[in-house]
Amino acid sequence: MSSISTLFGLSAANGDPKFMLAEYLIANILLSHTLSSARILKVWFGIDNHVSPRDDLARFGPRAVLEGHLTQSHLDMLRRNEAAHANSLDHLPVLAAALILAKVAGIPAADINYVGLMYTLARIAYVGNYVLSASLLGASLRPVLWWTANVLCLKLIWRAGKAFN
Repeated sequence: MSSISTLFGLSAANGDPKFMLAEYLIANILLSHTLSSARILKVWFGIDNHVSPRDDLARFGPRAVLEGHLTQSHLDMLRRNEAAHANSLDHLPVLAAALILAKVAGIPAADINYVGLMYTLARIAYVGNYVLSASLLGASLRPVLWWTANVLCLKLIWRAGKAFN
């Protein structure tokens, strides 16, 4: 049976671990487009509109609060959810660039996979914190998580740049 370390590409039973660029990219694409999407919650609260989904909260949210279909705190959470989703989509190219540059530069698979795993965990925590933290104290962790993901990618890009020279 494989160890957790082998499963995530940090080590291998024999030799070097395999590169898991595709796995980490696909996982983060799916996380960015599904986990962070407000669609499921908007359907749950009955304010989802496929005709103009980007306007759902602005057009139907306040009326849904007035009619008692959802609370103001739920509407605020949905707004944070949409912001987390947009941030996830915006940040995805940073990971893709870092992983691809590192592979081309010959950075060891374990190092690239480590960044892929830590980035994924940081982004899951970031989205969860963004959606669920309604207080300033709770939200104060968000920049730490955002910068964690950023620094992981920037360090990998930096290492790739040094390897190219």
